[in-house]
Amino acid sequence: VLSINDLGYNSNIYSYQDMEEPDWTADVGINLGVAAVLKNRFILVIHEFPYYSFYAKNKKEEAFNNRFQFSIYTHLGRLNLSYRFDLNDTRERPSTEFGTRTRDKERNHAISLDYGRHDRFFITFYAARNRKEYTDERYLQDYDLSHLDREETLLGTSLNKRIFSRTRIWLNYEYYIYRFLRAAENDGLGGKLSLGIDFPEISSITGSMRFGWKYFLPENPDHTDYSKPFGSGTLSIRMLKRLKFHFNYLVDNFFSFWSVNQYFDERSFGGGAEFYLSRGIKVGANYRSGRLSYKSL
Repeated sequence: VLSINDLGYNSNIYSYQDMEEPDWTADVGINLGVAAVLKNRFILVIHEFPYYSFYAKNKKEEAFNNRFQFSIYTHLGRLNLSYRFDLNDTRERPSTEFGTRTRDKERNHAISLDYGRHDRFFITFYAARNRKEYTDERYLQDYDLSHLDREETLLGTSLNKRIFSRTRIWLNYEYYIYRFLRAAENDGLGGKLSLGIDFPEISSITGSMRFGWKYFLPENPDHTDYSKPFGSGTLSIRMLKRLKFHFNYLVDNFFSFWSVNQYFDERSFGGGAEFYLSRGIKVGANYRSGRLSYKSL
């Protein structure tokens, strides 16, 4: 599939209030996919997505990117098993606080097991190992991006209940461990407990919403524990067949690029509207507002 994303005008590509920089942008690439069914027992899926990010004026922001994913699925009665491997090499904004794009390399493994009936009630268990590194040398003299290079280990379980149509509510607990490759003083572990709802992919209302509480226990005795609310969601509502409104929110906290000893709380919300000129062409506009509040570890 020929893929053209984010083709349009952005009034502020860096999202900095005191340094607005407009530009025309586009991500153009080839989205390749292949799948196979083996002996009615295994499904193998491979996705390869190379693409190039174009900027009309800010040529230094242009970059070649690639996303690769391999997945395998199987089942044993009501027991469903899956494994996924991701290998990404992209140049993107790493977080809301960092305006310019950086080279981000990811290597992720994830396994999942669920038991039950997806049209009624099922339980999911999962584990993941993610490795993330920042390698863009152009910023190393100004910002120490390497102190966020890390490995994340996740263990989680979810209780999933279908309530009507294909709408699903779930209760999730996730335990995570952070191991920083070049800033061991930030190592620690924590957990997340959340309640969420997923709307069907094909409906007048689509998307998902999540609310919960998270905590972090640093191994460094000089750093303080903390616990905070978190949540995220995106909701789209289609009206009159061609008109769609969408809303999103984020309440969470993240490690900061500016200092090894800092993190920030983020509270943001946004919305927008889209109008479908035809089945395959739409025009729209989006707005987002937020605040970052910095804390010391």
